[in-house]
Parts: sequence; structure tokens; C-alpha cells
Amino acid sequence: MVIAFSLALVLAAPVSPSPGIPFPPGGVIDPVLTQVFTDRAAAETRTAIARLDADTSRSAAEKAELRKRLGKLRIAVFTTPKTVDEAVAAYEKQVPEARFIFAERNLEADLVEGMKSGAIQANASAVSKAAGRRARSARWNRADGALEIDIEDRLIDPRSGAILEKTVVLVTSLGD
Repeated sequence: MVIAFSLALVLAAPVSPSPGIPFPPGGVIDPVLTQVFTDRAAAETRTAIARLDADTSRSAAEKAELRKRLGKLRIAVFTTPKTVDEAVAAYEKQVPEARFIFAERNLEADLVEGMKSGAIQANASAVSKAAGRRARSARWNRADGALEIDIEDRLIDPRSGAILEKTVVLVTSLGD
């Protein structure tokens, strides 16, 4: 009976979109933000592939390998009721090689930069709402560059420039 119950719990647990990377503690996938970030990454990938195709310094085999790697790009955006520190502690326990680097962010500067690059669609009122606001973030990259986890306590919504007051985990994977 206990074994059957344990098996049922394992089978009922959500499967992470990035193999080997668990959901953050108490976290759920945000399908809307995942799609927004995936769409943006797809546009950036198309631009990168166009530059790659025009690059005469790389061999055809090297270009094919880079295209293959870019084709494996996976993005997942999670939200969690936990703090940045709690989410980092959980990932550092579950992903043995993970050691995060913390930073404090100026949300107004991030918003203005995102608007200039076209990554964020917002107006002047969003910038004025972000004035003077700070946020904390933590980031870890696997040594081979094929996996990155970003955790933020506030996220600038790329669709509107609104500041989302929740812990957000962005997982970017280029691996299998």
C-alpha cells in the first residue's frame, strides 16, 4: 500500500520541461510567460542563425553543430511563493554543482534598456512606476553553458513593462 501510494505521488508530480532541473519549491510553470520568453528567444535565434550563415570564418561542420545546439533551446518560466534565497537554497541542494551569484538590479534602468533593445514593450508611465525601484536576482550557469537558472524577486513583464511582484525562475537549456 505504501509503495503504491509513493509511486502514485511520483507519477503525479509535474515533470520539468528541462530534464534534470526540478521545479522550484512550491513552483508552477507560467505558460504565458514561458511562451513570451520562448517567442523572444526564437526571434533572437533566427537573427543568430542569419549571422552564423554569413560568417565566413566558420566551417560548414561548425555551423551545423551550432545550428543543432540552437535547435535544442528550451525555456521554462516558473513562479514560486518562496523568496529568492529559499529558491536558491533548494536548487543548490538539488543540483549539486549549482552555486548562484546574487545581484541587485535597478528596475528603471533594466526597463529602459529592455525598451531600447525592443525586448520590452512599454511606455513612459511604466518607466515612471519603475523609478527608484530595486530588485534582487540570482544566476547560475552550468560550466558547459548549456544550462542557466535565473531567479528574480521581481520581473519586468516584457509585454507591458509592468513589474510583477513575485519570485520568478527562468530556466534556459541548450541540452538534451
